[in-house]
Amino acid sequence: MSIYPAFNTIIAAFQSNACLAGVLGLSGRREIITAVCGFHLLVIIGLAIVGLVFGCACIERRCRRERALAAERPHMSSEEFLDLVGLGSRYDELCLGVRKGLAEDGKIPVEVVYPDEKMEFFEGLTGLGIDTVGVVMVLEDELGVSISDAVAEKIPFPLGRKLATTSVADTIRGMIECEQFMALLGINEPSEEGD
Repeated sequence: MSIYPAFNTIIAAFQSNACLAGVLGLSGRREIITAVCGFHLLVIIGLAIVGLVFGCACIERRCRRERALAAERPHMSSEEFLDLVGLGSRYDELCLGVRKGLAEDGKIPVEVVYPDEKMEFFEGLTGLGIDTVGVVMVLEDELGVSISDAVAEKIPFPLGRKLATTSVADTIRGMIECEQFMALLGINEPSEEGD
């Protein structure tokens, strides 16, 4: 069902009311002109509210459909996820924490978050963008640390056009390059084992 016919009807009503206001203006009836203009203002406000409600409902319906499709994808174990990220065992908790945070933000099972998935995918699950604060809060819980706002702001989450080209694994690698974040986790230098 299209909403455009309703908009066309309202625009026609505006045009006829404007003509009426013009005719009444020529005859000197100011109180009627004021009433017609007030009616226009109420209609515009009403249209804005209807548009917002309709837009939000459409976005939510699309997101539910995307989440349902994502939940049906083949599941990937944590071990397979970590092998594909390929960062070594010292970053396992960080990798799994980011995976869980993205899954919770997108309201999908953690097993369907793949390391090669583009971050753009997660933005489409919410309709509002990735909740980086929510992901950081999950990381705090998973890693058992308190991440200050100053450090959280330096964690490089991809934004804008980078969402289409940055994968989950790339995002995790970017976090590892953030020295303050790694110092908070107690991972400052590479281990001697080559991990």
